Amino acid sequence: MLFKSYIASRNHPTVLICIAVILTHRLVWTILDLLSSGGDWQGYCAYVQNPLNGVGYNVADIVSDVFSTINAVIFNWNFLKAGRATDIIRVILQENFFRSILIILTTH
Repeated sequence: MLFKSYIASRNHPTVLICIAVILTHRLVWTILDLLSSGGDWQGYCAYVQNPLNGVGYNVADIVSDVFSTINAVIFNWNFLKAGRATDIIRVILQENFFRSILIILTTH
């Protein structure tokens, strides 16, 4: 969604910087999760995850979705108001919006 959001912004440099920060944030939570989570074998494999990492990664995912949705709406608001949104912009907005709603509903 971040790549689509960048394209919808018409390659705006500030959006690219924000995307880099968001991806770095997600990467840090991924690395922390890999380092602090593990498994235990006692006749079956029990996955043990650090609860903080799970929350952090989910929050990073929600931040990514919210940023993508807001970015797509802001950069295409004039087209939406005038009813001139191209099919690709309309699809990107719909995907961002519905994905964000699904992520929020499944994580709460």
